[in-house]
Amino acid sequence: MSDESIALDKLHVFLIDDDKDLNEYLESMMEEEFRVTPFLDGQTAFNQLNIGDVPDIIVSDFKMPGLSGIDFVDQVRSIDLGIPVILVTGAADKDMAIKALSLGVFAILEKPIEGEELLQMMRRALSRSRAMQLSETLLQEFGNFTTQMQNLVGAYELRFIEAENKLFKHGLNPQLDKKAIEYIKVAKENRILEKTIRTTKKLIDEMTKEYENLKKIS
Repeated sequence: MSDESIALDKLHVFLIDDDKDLNEYLESMMEEEFRVTPFLDGQTAFNQLNIGDVPDIIVSDFKMPGLSGIDFVDQVRSIDLGIPVILVTGAADKDMAIKALSLGVFAILEKPIEGEELLQMMRRALSRSRAMQLSETLLQEFGNFTTQMQNLVGAYELRFIEAENKLFKHGLNPQLDKKAIEYIKVAKENRILEKTIRTTKKLIDEMTKEYENLKKIS
């Protein structure tokens, strides 16, 4: 396998810091585990993202000339809500932290940066992001399944009504329409299924609510 193929197998990081020396240091620290694209300003990084080059994670300085880290994240969220972001800063303050968290920033790290601490934080952010993507996929699949089963129950309910009408027409004599009897038997079984579906739908609604709450605090 070529070095290029190996690099493409790695998770992709946008690394943004106007301090060239720090940028190079962080890139060298990350490159064994990640495929790193470094930028010296937020605007260039955003332009790259805007043409479809979407990373798995973003690590950005907070205070930069031009587009600040917070402004950069604000623009990123207008394109993709799911990219995990870690901000690094020389001096964190309460207002900055509140703003960052409201934009879904995963963590704020203060300089000087401990290499292993940053790598561990990146791994945690990526794990959480994958877990949330999986949760969203599962919820969609459950929702699709519930819809299909509700349609099936609806179809059998129509057959049940048809069967009842036939029996009534024949004076409720079961021997006159064996097909109608079979419809009723299946319909009764599907009433149990319908109850199961209602319970499942309630669970899905609760899971969706928890998932939305999780997104708000991520």
